[in-house]
Amino acid sequence: MTYLPATLFTAPVVINRPWLKSLGADLEKIVREESRKAEEVFGEWNINDITSKEEVWKKNGGEIITMSQDESKRYIDTVSPVVASTLSANPKVKEDYEALLAAAKKYRQ
Repeated sequence: MTYLPATLFTAPVVINRPWLKSLGADLEKIVREESRKAEEVFGEWNINDITSKEEVWKKNGGEIITMSQDESKRYIDTVSPVVASTLSANPKVKEDYEALLAAAKKYRQ
């Protein structure tokens, strides 16, 4: 099992804003609060699930490989232009991709 740098799995949760607003302030607040709680539970579950799968992998003779810093940089440098080109081929996907890039740039530490 080789961990690839900058590879991520996202489970997007989307909601229709007009529908959310149609609930009224009290119910909208509840939906938002419960969504945040679910996000925390899912995040914790996901980390525990990855850890347990790694343990099973190793127990059965598997190896976990993490790339060196140089290998990671080379991978990112090679893959990034392909990803950008592929995701930009569809105008709607390109718009979403650019929004995600802007958010990543704003919040990445």
